[in-house]
Amino acid sequence: MNNKDQLYYVNNETILRNEPNYYNTKYIYNRKTCKTYILNNTEFLLIESLTSSPKILSEISKNFSYLNSSQLTKILENFIKKNIITTNISSSEKTIKNKKLLPSVRYPVPVMTFPSEIDISLTRRCQLNCIHCNMDANINNKNEIEPEQWYSIFDQLEENKAMKITVSGGEPLMYPYINNIIDNLSNRNLLKVLLTNGVAITNEIAEKLAKAEFNVVMSLDGADSKTHDIFRGSNGAFNKTLNALDLLRNFNINVHLTTVLNKKNINQIEQIISIAESKGVKLLNLVLLDTIGRGKNAIDWIISKDEYLQLKESINTRIDNNSLKIEIDNPKKYLADDTTALFCKAGTFGMAIDCDGKVFPCNLCYKNDFNLIGDATESSLLQIWHNDNWNLFRGEINLGNLTVCNKCEKNNKCSLKACRGKSFIEGDVYGRPYGCPEVSDFV
Repeated sequence: MNNKDQLYYVNNETILRNEPNYYNTKYIYNRKTCKTYILNNTEFLLIESLTSSPKILSEISKNFSYLNSSQLTKILENFIKKNIITTNISSSEKTIKNKKLLPSVRYPVPVMTFPSEIDISLTRRCQLNCIHCNMDANINNKNEIEPEQWYSIFDQLEENKAMKITVSGGEPLMYPYINNIIDNLSNRNLLKVLLTNGVAITNEIAEKLAKAEFNVVMSLDGADSKTHDIFRGSNGAFNKTLNALDLLRNFNINVHLTTVLNKKNINQIEQIISIAESKGVKLLNLVLLDTIGRGKNAIDWIISKDEYLQLKESINTRIDNNSLKIEIDNPKKYLADDTTALFCKAGTFGMAIDCDGKVFPCNLCYKNDFNLIGDATESSLLQIWHNDNWNLFRGEINLGNLTVCNKCEKNNKCSLKACRGKSFIEGDVYGRPYGCPEVSDFV
């Protein structure tokens, strides 16, 4: 560190953003560690100065005359410890700050210059017939855009410094050009997450996912084939899922599992936990069954409040084994200490792109033109992000517009009032949102 000729680079796994309209935030994100660091003005300008070209200490000092050599070195050392700055040229190939996009635009709520998180649905096809599917996906849904159109979308995400892309479906591995999609995403500076049932994962797919540095989220809804397969609507799904977990583990891929709690598996959770531990899973997420899509016909599968509370107590008293983290759904999660916000991720830092290229606020809003924001096959994502179709999600609504929430005594604590997507699920964008704690059987 005392070498005066040592060059300092910005790590190529980081993304630097300046967001004047989002709480006036300057920050840098490391997609490898998934950590975000808020920067003061000096720190931002220092990192920004290194994005154009690497510099030695004396060159950096010229722009920061108010810092002595010791102070400047301390800042650089801190950034090196956080894996933001590096002295290794191989780790610094292409970090660039995001463009300063339309800084004069102001909204009633905080809005990023470009979304940091994007959900994409490659397809509505699915080889399973899950009881609870909120997309009502099936093998015959084939309204999909071409891979070249997705490549253009990925180019725009990277150019405008998006941070995270979540790839889902349907079943994304049923998209005919999935190998091309994974290959194209391979070298892009994005945190990549794949949501899959795992049935179609082969050794080749697992190897590609590892090379592209994907994180994978899979489903396991039973501790045996009978329980899992009936819930997933396909014989053999359980064994294929276990095989997929083995393949992913062979390539050291970070895997999270989701288990939908239901009447058939509620007494198998300990066995499911054992399977997750044996397969090297990092996180097991136990979620309640949503009565959305085909889930509307799965009322008989819903566990009771007593069953839920008993399981929750059992999970909360488990000794942490430092290898598998377990999280259980909390119906009270929407009841915060105090919140007046009437906006959420959708339209402020998140967007969703459906399999036909249509852009929506989030994936809860798919399949309905009322929530349609734009079309990524006709306009740039930047143009779509700054059009007026977002206004409903960017402060146009006030509490008085909400026909149920405005009368609720918990409306100063409940964050669900901000979710237009969950209200729309119930048929009225201004009405009671799906999952409302006031009518939940679990609160």
